[in-house]
Parts: sequence; C-alpha cells; structure tokens
Amino acid sequence: MLLKGKGVSGGTAFGRAAVLCDEKEKLKKATAEFAKKTNSLIEGINNKKEAEIFECHIMLLSDPVFLTEVNEKIDAGRTAFQAVKEALDGLYGRFYYSENATLKSRAADITDIKARLLEILKETDFSGTVVVVKEITPSLIIKLKKSGAAAVVSENGSVLSHSALLARSMELPAVFAVENATKSVSEGEMLFVDGCSGTVSTSPAEIKNAPALPLQIIKERSGVKVLGNISSAEEAKRVAEYGGDGIGLFRTEFLFTENEPSEEEQLNIYSFAAKAMQGKETVIRTADFGGDKSFSCLKTDLRGIRFSLKNIPLFKSQLRAILRSAVLGNVKILLPFVSATKEVEQTKALFNACIAELEDGGLEYKKAPLGVMIETPSAALISDLLAKEADFFSIGTNDLAASVMAADRFGESPPELCSVFQPAVLKAVEITLKNANGIPVTVCGEAAADERFIDFLKERGVDALSVSPVLIPKTKGRL
Repeated sequence: MLLKGKGVSGGTAFGRAAVLCDEKEKLKKATAEFAKKTNSLIEGINNKKEAEIFECHIMLLSDPVFLTEVNEKIDAGRTAFQAVKEALDGLYGRFYYSENATLKSRAADITDIKARLLEILKETDFSGTVVVVKEITPSLIIKLKKSGAAAVVSENGSVLSHSALLARSMELPAVFAVENATKSVSEGEMLFVDGCSGTVSTSPAEIKNAPALPLQIIKERSGVKVLGNISSAEEAKRVAEYGGDGIGLFRTEFLFTENEPSEEEQLNIYSFAAKAMQGKETVIRTADFGGDKSFSCLKTDLRGIRFSLKNIPLFKSQLRAILRSAVLGNVKILLPFVSATKEVEQTKALFNACIAELEDGGLEYKKAPLGVMIETPSAALISDLLAKEADFFSIGTNDLAASVMAADRFGESPPELCSVFQPAVLKAVEITLKNANGIPVTVCGEAAADERFIDFLKERGVDALSVSPVLIPKTKGRL
C-alpha cells in the first residue's frame, strides 16, 4: 500500500502505526467499555444494595450534564483523558466539601470511577510510533515530539501551517494532506514515512531499506548571518549544533499550550535559551496567538500584538520576564503582527512601565532592543514610519505572503497564492528592505532557506536569515 500526501517535514522514519481516533469517539468507546466491565462486576454480587452502587457508577457516566461538561472540555482542546480527569476532579470536590452527608460519603465512589475509567482511557505511549491522525495541531506536534514519536501522518494540514513549521523545527518527519489516512492504516501496522517525497508505505522492502540521512554541518561564516527559529528553550541547543549565528525567532506562544506560564517560569525558559547562545543574539517574539494556534488555556480571534494589548497583565508578565533574561545574554524583543505605529508606541509605554516595576522591586534587568515583524501589507507600506520606532525588522514571509495575496495559509487557497515569489509579495519585501533606513533586517520563514529567494535577498542587502535549525547548514552553504 502506498499513500500520497504533502511532505512538510523532511527525513524518513519507520515504526508501528498509532492511529488516533476522534477524542469524543474515544470517550464513547471508553464509557461503553467501563459499563461492560462494571456489569461483569455486578453479575458476581448477590446483595442488591451493593449491586446498586455500581449501577450508579454506570448511570453517572451516561448523565447528560456530565457528558456535556466533558465534551465541552474536548472542544476546548483537551484529550478525552484530560477532560474526564478534570470533570471528575471537579465533581469529587463538590461531593467531598458538600454539607450534605450523603453526597460527602459518595466522594469515594468518584475516586473509584475515575481510577477505572482513566485506566481504560490511559494515554498512548507514542515512543517509536508513526502517529496517524485526522487533524493535526501545533500542540499535538509538541506532544508527539516530547513522547518520542518517529513521524506523524495527518489527513489535514498544509506546508505553511504552524504545525508544519513546528515539525520541521523539531525534526519530526511529517506528511500532511493524506486522504483517508486513519481509515487506510491499521493500528500496529508497520509504516515507512518519507517526509521529503510525501509518501507513506507499508512495503516491507522500503521499511527494511529505510535510508539513514547524513547530516553535514557547515560552520563557515558569510556576510549574512543565519539564525535559527525555535519553539522551545531546548531547541536552542540545536541552533548551536547546526552552526547557527543565534536565534532569530523564539515562538513563545507554544509555551502556553496547556497552562499560562508565570513570569518566573518564563524567565527560566528565556534565560536557558539566552545562555545556550553564549552571547549570540536571542530574538524572543512576544506571544502570537490566533491563526491555527489554538491552545486550551487561551482562546482568541486576535493575532499577535492585538491580543497582547488587550491582555495587559499577561503582556507585562512576558515583557518583564524577557527584560530579566536579557541580563544573561544578547536578548532582543520582537513584536508580532504589527499593523500600525500606535501599537509600537503603546508597547513602548508598557515597556517603560515594566522597567519601573522591576526597579521598584529591586529585580535585575537589562533594556533589550525592540523589533517589529513585517507580516501584514500595512506594515510593509508604512515600514519607513515603523523604522523610526523599531530597532530592527523581521520579515515573516509566511504570513506576509498570505496577507498580501489575501490567501488562506491553512485552508483551500491554491498553494501558489501563498508563494513568496508572487510579484506583489516580492515588492512588499523589497519596499521593507529599502525603507529600513539602516536598521537590521532579518527574513524568517521557510522561504528564507529557498536558494532563489536567498539570492534575491542578498542582492538587496538583507542582514540575516532565520530558518529551522535543520536548514541552517544548507542555507549557509548557499550563501
């Protein structure tokens, strides 16, 4: 069997298939299994009152109020396991702290139900597996990488999606847009995945002869710096290993996949990345929520700086953490999805307020340069005005191409509309480079590793390129 999709993250891998079904369907199957096992227990009980205890356990899990709560949590991004745990923990608390003695006495039943249902729903061990899913998300990519998955195959997703960017950044072979993948692949079936050609095969010959891809590290310096894009502090090590000249884009929104990190937690993460760079620049982008990045702890339709300026406490917590981490390295702050000079001015006011708060608290900090991402048509058109407010520019090619061409990066728009080689997109990049007026300009996004685009940028005086760590050697080689 040979399945064809879009190769979005290079590399090859083989392993047993772990097919992820819909979380609501998983819940339905688990509650049915729970009822089946509980009925088996009831059959062995002669005492009617004792049997009724377990019958109540089955009734609870079919209660519409309980099921609605669990399904709402799944809709918010939780797995079935997480949703059930949270719902039953909440129910336990209501029972245990109730003034009603009968309800209080039944808290132990909730503990019993929780233990048995979660055992059925227990999280899959993805280590060494090829994970096959209907729908891929950025948070799932992070989870799969952390759990040691060998590769991921998805029925949805595009080359320009943030899930694809993360897969490349984390060097997780991935093939997206594979039609009916979850129905075509059987659980436990051996799969060979080629993230370059976009193929998924069950051919024994291909699995046996899966090639080991050589890694060539090129560390020569060129006139243009080559930086790395990362989504976690640990990836800073990869930037160094691949010979990167620093971190050009730390996507901090992925720190918020499950919970909102405190200022101290963020400080530790940013400090780790800054120290790993040993004096090389570390550009930390403030959280860019929205788009295809939907996290369980934060829901919003606003993008980038627009969200931050509507959520001042969260924004200031992040700014303070970055300022404090700057003591340990060459740290810079980058603002995403800017479209007006007012947004930069408002951020500068908050920036100064954070400095005053740190001084009042006796906390050590260092003032960091403030940069602006050029990824909207308005930002490109007023780049001459933004250059007066910013210390540096970073051109986000993926969002810029999509917004200039009024195309949907993650939907049904033809892929060529999202190409950086569209004349209108090239014009927007050229305008920005011309209007920078002496401030450094970095170009980030997957197009920054494209040989043709590198030539275009180098001729127009770009200062740095920022790409996935694994693409640093290739990019330096081209330069």
